[in-house]
Amino acid sequence: MAGVRQSSSYPSAEEIDQKPWKYIGWKGFAQFAASDDDFMVLRRFDVSTVRVLLSMQDSIARLEESLSKVDNECSSPHAPDLNNGTFREEPRPDREKLIANLKTGLLEYSTAF
Repeated sequence: MAGVRQSSSYPSAEEIDQKPWKYIGWKGFAQFAASDDDFMVLRRFDVSTVRVLLSMQDSIARLEESLSKVDNECSSPHAPDLNNGTFREEPRPDREKLIANLKTGLLEYSTAF
């Protein structure tokens, strides 16, 4: 069939010229910007990054304070005789949960940015 273009997974040069936003778009711009260090101009969001990290630090600090409070309660002379030296037989489920939350928070914090 004359004049009928066969289906291709790649656009023609004419199609790209007519609709560069469709065929090139952000993908093409990102490839161009990453092609040389001189083109790499991106915002670092320094202030926002610091605010997020400070918020994460505060969340971790609050968990630490709560864990310390539980530890102090459990080791008080007036507290029941609990084994505070075991993870496998943790006598306080709330302490176990605090440690799990600390783990999550510390992992997120240490891999942020």
